[in-house]
Parts: sequence; C-alpha cells; structure tokens
Amino acid sequence: MNANSDNITNVISQYAQVLSDNTELVLSWQDIEDCGWRSPAHFLMDLLSYIETLSTDIDEHILEAIDRTAYVGLLELMIQLRNQVPGIRKKWEQFQSTFVDKLNSEQLSKSSILLFLGHLTEFDLPLNQQLVAACQNWHQQQAYHQQEHKAEATPETLMAELETLISDCNISNEYDFYLHFADNLTFVPEDTLIPLLADMLRSTSATINEGCFLFLLHKRPEVRQTLLSLLQHPHCLEQVSSKILRRLIMMRNWLATEEQQQLDTIIRQIRRLGIDCEEYLDQPHFELKDLRVSMVDGSGACSLLALVKEHKKFRLIGMVLKEQFGIIDSWFTPLSFRKDCDEAFKQFRQQVFNFAVDKQCLNYVLPHFLAYNRANQQAVTAEVMMLFEMLNITQWQPAFIDSKTILAEWQQANPALFEFNQIAKVLTKSSNWPNSEMTQFSWFESDNQLHKKIVQWENEQLTKEQQDQLPTFMLESYREKWLHRFVLLAIVSKHKQQKRGPEWYEFAILADCLASNMPFEEIPLFTQVLQASIDAYFDQAHHPHLHSIT
Repeated sequence: MNANSDNITNVISQYAQVLSDNTELVLSWQDIEDCGWRSPAHFLMDLLSYIETLSTDIDEHILEAIDRTAYVGLLELMIQLRNQVPGIRKKWEQFQSTFVDKLNSEQLSKSSILLFLGHLTEFDLPLNQQLVAACQNWHQQQAYHQQEHKAEATPETLMAELETLISDCNISNEYDFYLHFADNLTFVPEDTLIPLLADMLRSTSATINEGCFLFLLHKRPEVRQTLLSLLQHPHCLEQVSSKILRRLIMMRNWLATEEQQQLDTIIRQIRRLGIDCEEYLDQPHFELKDLRVSMVDGSGACSLLALVKEHKKFRLIGMVLKEQFGIIDSWFTPLSFRKDCDEAFKQFRQQVFNFAVDKQCLNYVLPHFLAYNRANQQAVTAEVMMLFEMLNITQWQPAFIDSKTILAEWQQANPALFEFNQIAKVLTKSSNWPNSEMTQFSWFESDNQLHKKIVQWENEQLTKEQQDQLPTFMLESYREKWLHRFVLLAIVSKHKQQKRGPEWYEFAILADCLASNMPFEEIPLFTQVLQASIDAYFDQAHHPHLHSIT
C-alpha cells in the first residue's frame, strides 16, 4: 500500500525534529516500511510529491531528513533490483519517469535535485536513457545560468580550474582524484565529456593523467566507452607511463568482452610506442592494519572492510561480495586520522557478525568473485584495483573456486576430520548456529519456485513422500549453491586471525555432506533454513500467521 501525503509529511517532520534535537538518526528500509510503504519506488515517488509542496528555500533539517530517507529508499531499490524482486523493475521505471517529468517541469528545488542526483550517481542503478538525458540537460541549464556573466570557458581555463581544485582539496594521488571526480562524470553531457577527458589524458600532471585512466573502471558504461574511443587516437597516448600500462593489462581482465577487445587494441598501440610495463611490486608506503570479512547473509552477500595506513594517515576500503553476482559495491574513504577509521570499524563489528582474516585470504576469495563479474559482464570499479595495489594482492585474474577439487584435497590431507563421529558432531553443532551469536546469518531461500512449493505445502497438496522428506523436497535445487557457499566459508575460516565462529573444517564437513548427496532432512541446519525460508515467505506476503514445519 502507499502512504498518503499526510503520512509522508509527518514522517519527514518527525525525522527532521530528531536531527534538530542533535539526536543520532540511523535509518533502515525497515523503519520506512513500518511507516506504511511496501515498495521503495512508491516511497520515493511520494517523497518527490512532498518536495513539490515545499518552498525553494527548504529548512536544513527537513532537507537532511529528505536526504537520509532518499538514500535509504534508493539503496533498498538497488538491492531489490539485484535480487530481481517481482514487479520491482516496472516500479523503478515508473520512478524514473516521474523524476524526469518533475525535472523537466522545474517542479523541484535545486537543492533537492542535487540531493537526488548525488544518490543516483552513487548507487549502481540501471538508469534509462531518458533519465540520463534529462539530468544532462538540467546540468547544462545550470552551467548556462552560471556562465551568463562570465567569459566563455575554454579547455585551458577548465584545466586551470581543475588543478586549483586539486590543490584546494589536498588531492595528492590519482585514487583521491578518482574519488573526488568519478561520480561527477555520470551526468556530464557528451559534448563536454569528450574534450574534458581528452585534456585530462594529455595533462602533464601525473595525478590527473593517471586518475583519468582509472575512469576506464567507471560504473557508467557511457564514461568507459567515451574514454576507450578517445584512446584510439595516438595523441591521447602521449603521457602513458609504465604504471598506466601495467594497470591497463590488469584491468583488461575485468572488462566486458567488447570493452576488453577495444582495450587490447590500445595496449598493442602503447607497446608499439616502446613503453615498458611496470613490474607489479609491493607498495612500501601502504600498510594493512586490519582486515575483516562478515559472514554470508541470506541473500548470499558478505562485506569486506580493510584499514590501510598510507604514510602517516589512514583510509578504509570496503566492498560487498555476492554469490552469482561478484563484487557489487566498492568504496574507499579519503585519508583521515586513525580514530575516525576506528569508529567505523567499531560500527562494522557491532552491526554484522565478522572476523579478522589475513591478507592471503583475498588471493583466494577475490578472484572467485571477479569471475562472477566477468561472467555477468558486470563492471568492476577502480576501488577494487586500489585494494589490489595497496595490499599487493597477486591473484588478480578472475578464477572460480573449484569446490569439489578443494574438498577432495582437504579429505586427503585431513582424513580424520571427515570420519563418521566427527561428521555427527558437526551436524549436531551446526543445528545450533542460528540460535548463537551468528543469528545475523539470517540464512533462508526466497524465489518463485520455492514460494510455489510453500503454497502447495500450506494447502496440504504434497504427497506423503514429499511431506516425509520436506527439507529435501523444498531445498534440493539449492544443493550446489550451499555446497559452494560452505567451501568458500571454509576457505575464509582457514585464514581467520581470531577464534570466533565455526572452524574451517565444520564448513568443509557440511559441504562434503552435500557433495555426497546426503538428504537435507539428515542435516539439521537445513530444517532451520527451511523454517526461516517459510517465515520469510509469509512475512513478505504479509500473511497474518506463521507456520511451523515441525
């Protein structure tokens, strides 16, 4: 259902009052859903309608409340799009159409437009061409109004302004350059983007030149394609260094097939210029201080957070790894003091079940998820390359983990761990995981195929055999998925640097049980998974009653 205009007014006013009182405001989609909205797209459209009623001079606390709720709504929308929630693609198109209409009719204040554009560039959302064109047109109009009483900008003046901005923002390297400017390119019109990137490529500033090449890993395909087209021209390769060549060779493995072919041609051109490839060496001025990985959640995602010391300051690098998708989100912070980073780490430890791991863990895990990116033709962003370089991760070629081969190697090396008595202990112990400190696992399944089976079960339409073997009937199609998940968790756990959570061999034993086709009802953990899946279905359907399978 949709909340009415009075509801959205009350919600925003309530959050604005919290902010006005200097009280911490931490929002999640659940908070907004509890106020009456079932779809993030519907909430965002109601939010746009609410903004229309406001004056152009919006109260700062109201604007911040709009900012926070828009962020939460768009984040949930992105998650639902990735999870292919039924109907969400159509609702997303409706929101884009609504936003374009209001943008073209000048019904929204400039501050609220900038707020939404900032979030649209931040998230990896599939923007349609109508929305991109409307946003580009709006930017052009703003630039025109600003330049009405100024001399016409030239490439030279634009580059001078860029260099001044780099100095004012204390940008000292190409990654911070990327951090400051990548999102700003999302809605730059093509007739502005082409000369701007061309000037960056020819710049004698290493920060600008090397930073520009990182835009080949920009999240928007239009930016990547514009840069690839420019690099076909020899005059845009004049400032290529051995470091840039090494990065191009590295990133070619992460691009979609068509982009990879274009980049291969460019690499051959660079080699013909006689430029040598820089050796991939350890970076002495980067020091890993802490590295944490969260447990895989119900959607198959886990988070990675690294604290890196760079000279005398620190920064955080984070990413989200998701089964079947790859590295779906990555980010890093500007350089700051240790206490600021420690506070972020503290929040991470409190919010999700996680443990410290060593750097070698990433040489196994990251290539596996890069292989998903490659298979899905899903772009990898520059933050990923930054993590590889800062930590000197040597395995950067996409490569899936061969779960069954690894299981066989573990069994051969540790036969005692896979004996009957040990298996029985692990089966019993793992049944208690959902009730332990790892309740944040929230392991469940949710898709149309399973939902149909749940409806059959609820309506008592199962055969006696299906009812007697209910976990197997419901979950058999997920066997391979869980086998690979447990092998991955075993690998991560082998690299733990603290005694927290299951031992690596406990995950390995569960994987082996699945590989040997043990029925799901003989693995008590999956009775819990099935119950959580049924509960999730009824919760999603807003059913008034929950049913127990026991």
